[in-house]
Amino acid sequence: MCKLNSMPEYIAYMNAQARCNRLPGEQDYDDYAGRGIRFLFTSFSQFLEEVGLKPDSQYLLDRVDNDGNYEPGNVRWATPSDSAKNKRLTEARVTHLTRISTLGAAVAKQSGQAATIAHARWHVNRGIVKEGCALCQ
Repeated sequence: MCKLNSMPEYIAYMNAQARCNRLPGEQDYDDYAGRGIRFLFTSFSQFLEEVGLKPDSQYLLDRVDNDGNYEPGNVRWATPSDSAKNKRLTEARVTHLTRISTLGAAVAKQSGQAATIAHARWHVNRGIVKEGCALCQ
């Protein structure tokens, strides 16, 4: 029998709770606690009953409403692709997405791919999964 703290579901539960309890100046504060995002599950069993077992190691805990709390009815397991589509548009992401059309078009012209596909594949092939696109600098 595995220990609770080694279960991927429990790790996701604890990480989500920690993000919502950060203090000003700590990592992720501005993206969770600083935005008023709260963790409202009263127990791990309530959380597990809501989301169920993690379907696969690739899945991530995701909030259906990105501006909503971690609470029953607003959490799910999502693929990285689905989770990425659910991100809020920060100023940095808007700038990044605007530049995709320009830089992606140049890559696409040489590769024959659609501009957004060419740019997205550039990211995937380099394992870049967060803001700070080197191609867009």
